[in-house]
Amino acid sequence: EELRRQMAGMAELKDQLIQREAELDGLNAQLAQATVRPKSTPQDELAALLRTPAMKAVALAGTEMSRHASGTLFYDHKTKRAWFYALNLPPNPDGTSYQLWAMYEKPTPVGVFQIGTGATSQMFAKPFPTFMSAKKFAVSLEPSGGSPEPTGPLYLLSQPQS
Repeated sequence: EELRRQMAGMAELKDQLIQREAELDGLNAQLAQATVRPKSTPQDELAALLRTPAMKAVALAGTEMSRHASGTLFYDHKTKRAWFYALNLPPNPDGTSYQLWAMYEKPTPVGVFQIGTGATSQMFAKPFPTFMSAKKFAVSLEPSGGSPEPTGPLYLLSQPQS
């Protein structure tokens, strides 16, 4: 009879242990959710990029198509990330996009953007590890979504890279 009582007590303790482990798993899941960082915003990424000591900046000036326009391309060699800011480009007509190019032996598309409010636009470019070997950077007006190579007029152009 004593053995039966102890076995029942052990079974009850085992059930309590299983219940406590389930509670612990639930609390661990809540803790993990609470400590997950919210998704970073473009402003967060830009702030991190601008704090990078080895960040490189390339200025782009307006061409005959847009004399008052300008742009700046910021690049972090460590993460291979780039951010582009354009100012005073004319609004792009419907069915078109502006496209940023890295000029090597052959132009390489970096990213596509539209002009936002106030004649400014910004975009994070896909990581490109060959940034430093580009001879120039340019922005052209292309069909919506971009082109594999420049087909439209150039609106911004950088000086040759040194």
